[in-house]
Amino acid sequence: EAAAGRAHPGDAVFRQLMRLYEEDAGLARAFIREQAVLPPGENPLAGVTAGFVARLAEMIRRRAARGEVAAEVDAELAARASFSLYYAVLQG
Repeated sequence: EAAAGRAHPGDAVFRQLMRLYEEDAGLARAFIREQAVLPPGENPLAGVTAGFVARLAEMIRRRAARGEVAAEVDAELAARASFSLYYAVLQG
């Protein structure tokens, strides 16, 4: 109930990304699947993904500091969980 009426800190970011993927969902899914099977050392997007998750965690920390996210929320864990859900949606 703590989240009732509160938008996720990454809502706007994820909405924009989903719009891009919706333009060609088949191509997006193929791209995501290919990225998923690459070991981090061979995945050219591993650093981009890590940076994205770090920025999302920072957004969550800022919202927590303003009282918009519960103080006990682990920002890193929340960012990783949010990205994991987003990634699962992309895979269809």
